[in-house]
Amino acid sequence: MGGKNSKGKCTSKESSTKALDKMALQPVDVPIGSVVKTLYGTGTVAQFRTSDCMYVVVINKDSWVLAYDNEITCYLQAHDLTVLSSPAKTEQVEVVVEAELSTTNKDAKFIKGETVLTIYGVGEVLEVRKNDYVVRLRKWKLAYDSLPTLFLAEDALKKEPKLQSEIRGGDECISAYGRGICLSNLDNKLIVESDKNTWELAYGQLPRFFMPETECKKVIETTYGIASVEKVENEDKVKCVPVGWKLAYEQRPTYFLNMESVRC
Repeated sequence: MGGKNSKGKCTSKESSTKALDKMALQPVDVPIGSVVKTLYGTGTVAQFRTSDCMYVVVINKDSWVLAYDNEITCYLQAHDLTVLSSPAKTEQVEVVVEAELSTTNKDAKFIKGETVLTIYGVGEVLEVRKNDYVVRLRKWKLAYDSLPTLFLAEDALKKEPKLQSEIRGGDECISAYGRGICLSNLDNKLIVESDKNTWELAYGQLPRFFMPETECKKVIETTYGIASVEKVENEDKVKCVPVGWKLAYEQRPTYFLNMESVRC
């Protein structure tokens, strides 16, 4: 595709000579509004960022959709895009220009590398930005075993608590339908995806269940094998029931473990 001119827009409230210089016309290889094919499905180019030469692509819902009908937004380079169609009429498009002022929030509550809790599970802060945080989840995997990267506001993050019986996004859990992974917990309502070794539909598809948290138990690894969490006492003792083994007469033992014997 031939390069097109586009006019920039400075998103910073402050002004500087460098920021004004960047408002000149910038070349864009893929026109805004183009329909493109990506590794994650077909989508539409919504923005082009001059600060890192990344394209903001919104994936079509018929290709991929998150829980609660949320759209997927990807940040990709030009070589990751295959243009399927471009806007019929080429117009001056908006290019987001980030002024080279301060992009770090000095009053940030969390720091880079810190472990945090989100509604999607436990993650690690990769970057502290001026208005949000870049967080990579640890227990939730996408296609090709890729880890999701989220862009979240500070009020969407919490300090990672000690082990508790509450099921969070990314936690392994067990229900009447077998073992699975909790994708999200919103107002004590869970979206649980079945474990591929427990239940698999045609063409390798994994079923998802929407259920109240009361119908699930968190699953953890202990020195005695996989167990479900019945209760956490004083944040240092866990009441567990084994998942993979039983005693005589099909009885399941209940045992209490210290945190040193537990791995979440």
